[in-house]
Amino acid sequence: MPDKMDRLGEGAPPPIERVGSVEIWWVPKPRPPRLSLRFAGQAWLFVVAVLVGTGWWAAATVGPRPLWPWSAYTPTLAQGLLKYALILAAFLAYATVASLPSWWRYVRLGRKEMVRIPRHIEQGQWSAAGLGLHRLGLVRLGLGLALPPEAAGWDDLLRPHLSSVRRLYVYYGRRRPVLPEPVSGAFEPFRDRLSPPSWLGVIAVAALGLAGYQTVVTMMQPGRWLRLVSLDFALLVVVLAGYVLFFLGRALGRVRYVLIGPGVVEVVQRGLRPGKSTVRRYDLAQADVILDLTGRRIGLGIMSRQAGRQQSWFSRPFRRPLLDAVFRAVLFDGPGFQGSSAV
Repeated sequence: MPDKMDRLGEGAPPPIERVGSVEIWWVPKPRPPRLSLRFAGQAWLFVVAVLVGTGWWAAATVGPRPLWPWSAYTPTLAQGLLKYALILAAFLAYATVASLPSWWRYVRLGRKEMVRIPRHIEQGQWSAAGLGLHRLGLVRLGLGLALPPEAAGWDDLLRPHLSSVRRLYVYYGRRRPVLPEPVSGAFEPFRDRLSPPSWLGVIAVAALGLAGYQTVVTMMQPGRWLRLVSLDFALLVVVLAGYVLFFLGRALGRVRYVLIGPGVVEVVQRGLRPGKSTVRRYDLAQADVILDLTGRRIGLGIMSRQAGRQQSWFSRPFRRPLLDAVFRAVLFDGPGFQGSSAV
């Protein structure tokens, strides 16, 4: 009976579909872990070093008082740092535990591909081997690990046997997406604007502002002004200022559009001054495209085939019209859309 990985489409090589002058590589991809193995290891080394350092400092300065930072009404600076180090360790522990199933799934998939790839090469199944090597790279990237030494040799063997036409890599989860109808031909350009801040953001800014104002008023009462230098107050000010700046940047900053037309993707940024705009244009006829559909957002990567192989990555909220426009734009055969002036 197939296991869960096989039900996700990982038990057999996914197909390669030719549409016009583009090859679509359908690549099933498990949901990535919250943390990569490499980042988790580095983060735990840092957190443990901070815990040991702040714990030793707090033990040397608190004297007869309890070391636990939440047991002191007015903790010392060392206890305050120890408190936030413990909070950081708790969040890291949660993310690590949540990543364990994904790590196990990725390690299993990587081991399977390490066995399948040389088998496909021996049998002359070049497409299956190429897809397996591509998915092995995704697995190692999700774990934060480098490719094994054998991968370079496999890549050299496969290159002469694989087509050199443009490629569209589609990463999907449980269900393979359906191509729109019609999939080729001209279509009306699709414009996707960066959404402005929601009313929930306005309410959050107002609530944080009131909380900060109340905190300042309380701490500036007679006998409490020294508490203005406390770590809790400093952290509140930093969080409040950062959120307000982010909110104002989204509300008043440069308006950003993504225009998707036949054979082209344009990113338009407009400043506050009228008539000032910057347009970045990507010719999809000269690029390989990655479409990641494994999360709640659509990930769009464009890798130029020209000299220098420039790469760009966009992430947009998932919407079916946006996905259909991307498919049609990549699979379009013909001169690219000339439409930046119409935005």
